[in-house]
Amino acid sequence: MVDKNSGARARLDALARHPLGRLLARVIGSPEDWADLLQAGRRRSRRALRLEARRLAAAGLVAPRWYRGSRPGLSGPAAEHYLRHGAAAGHDPHPDFDARRYGVLFPEADAAPAAHFLARAEAQDALLPTVLRAEVEPLPPSLHTGLGTALFMRGWAYPTRGRTRFLDLFIGDERHPIVDLGQPRPDVLDAEMAHDPEGNSFFGGFEAVVALPAVTAPSTRALRLRLVTHDGTVLERGLGTLTLLPGTGRAPVPVVWPDKRSGEGPRVAICMATHQPPLDLFAAQVASIKAQTHANWICIVSDDASPDVVVARMAPLLDDPRFVLLRNRDRLDFYGNFERALRAVPADADLVALSDQDDSWHPDKLATLIGALDEGAELAYADVRIVDAEGRAHSDTFWVTRRNNFTSLPSLMAANTIMGAASLFRTALLEQVLPFPDRLGAAYHDHWIGLNALVKGGIRYVDRPLHDYIQHGGNVIGHKRDADAPGLAAAGRAVLSALRHRGPLGHTLRDMTARATQDRQSLVAQKVVLSRVLLMRHPGARPELRRVLTRLAGLTRLAPALRERLLSALEKRPTLNHEGHFLRAVLISRSRQAAYRALRGVQARRIRRKRYIHGLRHLLAGGDAAAPIDFRHSGTGRDIAAMDFGHVGWIFHNVSPLALRPSPAHPRRVNLLLATINFDYLFGGYIGMFNLALRLRRDGHTVRIVLLDETDVQLNAWRSRIARYPGLGDLFDAVEVAYRHDRSLPLDVSPEDRFVATSGWSAHVAHKAEAALGRDKFLFLIQEFEPFFGPMNTNTALLRQAYDFPQFGLFSTGILRDYFRQNRIGLFEAEGGEDRSAVFSNAIQRFAPTRAQLGRRSRRILFYARPEDHAARNMFEMGIAALVALFSDPAIVAAGWTAHGIGSIATADRLELVPGTFLRMVPKTSLQGYIDMLPGFDVGLSLMLTPHPSLVPLEMAAAGLPTVTNTFANKTAAALAAISPNLVGVPPTLDGIVAGLRAAIARVDDVEGRLAGAEAMTWPTDWDAAFPQDTMDRVNAFLRG
Repeated sequence: MVDKNSGARARLDALARHPLGRLLARVIGSPEDWADLLQAGRRRSRRALRLEARRLAAAGLVAPRWYRGSRPGLSGPAAEHYLRHGAAAGHDPHPDFDARRYGVLFPEADAAPAAHFLARAEAQDALLPTVLRAEVEPLPPSLHTGLGTALFMRGWAYPTRGRTRFLDLFIGDERHPIVDLGQPRPDVLDAEMAHDPEGNSFFGGFEAVVALPAVTAPSTRALRLRLVTHDGTVLERGLGTLTLLPGTGRAPVPVVWPDKRSGEGPRVAICMATHQPPLDLFAAQVASIKAQTHANWICIVSDDASPDVVVARMAPLLDDPRFVLLRNRDRLDFYGNFERALRAVPADADLVALSDQDDSWHPDKLATLIGALDEGAELAYADVRIVDAEGRAHSDTFWVTRRNNFTSLPSLMAANTIMGAASLFRTALLEQVLPFPDRLGAAYHDHWIGLNALVKGGIRYVDRPLHDYIQHGGNVIGHKRDADAPGLAAAGRAVLSALRHRGPLGHTLRDMTARATQDRQSLVAQKVVLSRVLLMRHPGARPELRRVLTRLAGLTRLAPALRERLLSALEKRPTLNHEGHFLRAVLISRSRQAAYRALRGVQARRIRRKRYIHGLRHLLAGGDAAAPIDFRHSGTGRDIAAMDFGHVGWIFHNVSPLALRPSPAHPRRVNLLLATINFDYLFGGYIGMFNLALRLRRDGHTVRIVLLDETDVQLNAWRSRIARYPGLGDLFDAVEVAYRHDRSLPLDVSPEDRFVATSGWSAHVAHKAEAALGRDKFLFLIQEFEPFFGPMNTNTALLRQAYDFPQFGLFSTGILRDYFRQNRIGLFEAEGGEDRSAVFSNAIQRFAPTRAQLGRRSRRILFYARPEDHAARNMFEMGIAALVALFSDPAIVAAGWTAHGIGSIATADRLELVPGTFLRMVPKTSLQGYIDMLPGFDVGLSLMLTPHPSLVPLEMAAAGLPTVTNTFANKTAAALAAISPNLVGVPPTLDGIVAGLRAAIARVDDVEGRLAGAEAMTWPTDWDAAFPQDTMDRVNAFLRG
């Protein structure tokens, strides 16, 4: 074996014999010493390269998967390969790192542009000062403290260097420790990235309930935050000032009480809150107050910024001097408006009653409640009768679906049962009630008043209605059938549903955690604030009540929330699982917080990488080598907080472009863009796409299916399952499949590649792909007018835009193309649309019904039942209503007709139409089973509120069923009958569908006519006929052009 170092050693010996070598020997030593130095240098060089590669990888400046994708067969770390070979060759280490452009900006960085950028970024970060950056959500400039109040504060605070150990809020000289800190705030990170080299802002969120004791004089106090890091550094930041005012803020209005003759008994101040009331209902309410048998009252009408014209119509109705009208200049909403009315209660009033603007009091309401308010009670309330605006009674009690409660403090705190408009309380209670706590979430004035009454003394209940609670479209709070609040079981069901249906689990979990965090910060925090304020305002409350309030004051923590849930179950509280909802909110949001805390190091590294990429984007886009690096969020990518709100990110990911990597070395392909492949939802549209792919392959194209949505790619399993579909068995051997839900992954293409869109979403992708290759048109497989798929929203706008791109349209029916032509959509906005389009017809299954099958005596209706949101155009509700109307006719039932369904009705296998008659779902079957089964029914019902005729009614008609389907625009009854006489086209109305069903039933015994209708079917039943040769000639000419 030859020593691999022997050549190097021979060269060193030769150097030693040279005069220069003899001189070096005097300085350094013998050749043996030179060899040792050479080896050490090589080791140091390799070690330095590895360290530099790790630095680049840790900074996120080398994207390993992306870098490897363009270099098949690369072994070893991508960052090391880049430093050894890629940088010198001018390769980009990251999709956002344009090495050529960077080299133009910084010529000195040619050898290692990524390392140059990293060194520059780290040097700039080293100059950032260590400060406390913070912000709190807006606070009122001033507030009345009453007997004590509390504020819920939410904000963020972080040190630019180091980690937070303690955080305190100072109000004047009073210190309030903040213990609920370290909450994840991705929105703050996005805003603070330029100032935050360590990613601390992501963990900077905090919450605090701050108690403010009563003051005796106005006091303006400075607000400031003090933060201590783990290394002992103390940082402070001012937050402005807060003015505390003494007292409750009451401002009694002057009134004239009735004289002694008519004003016997206690003085009652009625507080009515109004805002643009329906005038007829307002008049009835005012009249019912005037008709009270207890006449010693005044009524303060506090109007919440209604327009002058509305108030001018209200004023004449308040012609009794006992009414006082107050007007708010600015809108306070009902919570603030009732508080304003209560502050105006005269000092000499004995009792206070609340009134809505649109109810009707029974004449004895005040008298009865006054009688119920015994010595030990602070508040009395009564049941109500539920009526509509026309006076029709819907219920003689408010307590239809839940139990009443006025004795249990934890139950009342969890779920309010005190209806303000049905109550009367002592004026002295205003000392504890005012001022109202800051409103969090869905807080209500009557809930707050009821809690104070129960803690101070007690509540009495009158078990009969004392006023009519009128339901109408303008109610602020309406009577509804209460349902249990969603708890952990509901969360589990949502996750299982997403897993079972292969839905977007990530979206489900994100929505769930976002909702839980919001509920904890509003609904649960509201209970904490109320409990803290009650403790301050009722220092003499019974010890057991103070213990309950102390317990509830910690409800945003996991242990107290769990304890309340267990107690509610043990005590069988009538709270509709609100405690379970609190626990769900606390557990899920706290679990998210704990997970981020446990993975803080991982998250910090991810943030650092993201920050450098944003800085790189700004630097390359700005083109100014002398400017400092701008690390602010660059405004691209799914890491923007706004893009994670609701469905924003999902929508715009759907239309985001592919990362094409063109090269003449790649074969020319036709790329068929599909959303996904899922054999649980493989309907007619996908069968058409697959057959088009195979037809294009037979016509000589290299075809590739590109999947754009999240997909569990299992080619071997797909090959097995596709074999069950006639004519498609070799699909996955004949075509390529590429998965590009991650749009950053490059897609190798030839400059001559063409793209085929199969949906409105993929049309956006195809349009951008063709433009990237220098062409302006793509092939659009149009199987429906997709804006009809949902409500008028962002999706609709984007789907409608898809038809305006330059394209060649391949329409799945002539009826659909005619709809586009008649409505001048897309290709047909200008002349020549026929020249830029072609037509095919999705093949239906081949049926051969026999006289024996159609002549049997059973009578069965088959309904295509699709209640899913994405199938709303199948008008499930209209079909069900039509079946209910049909089977309400005793003659139909007597004739032996039964109803059956294919599709789904959620998890049920039947649905009762009328007593004793059910829609029974047919079990799922194979394709051949479906073909054998269909002629065994007598009448078909399949609806589709779009221009496309739909394949299911065509197959029903081909199986010999007189089939009711709806018309739409140019999809007329005549056009449907021309496809098959068995199609009964009816208007998409309830009466029209019922009449169509009766007409179809009348044709059932005409077996010869049904057979003739099946044989007259003009729709193709094989895919060679589905794609006519002239159509494919035009398609191929376009794709090869």
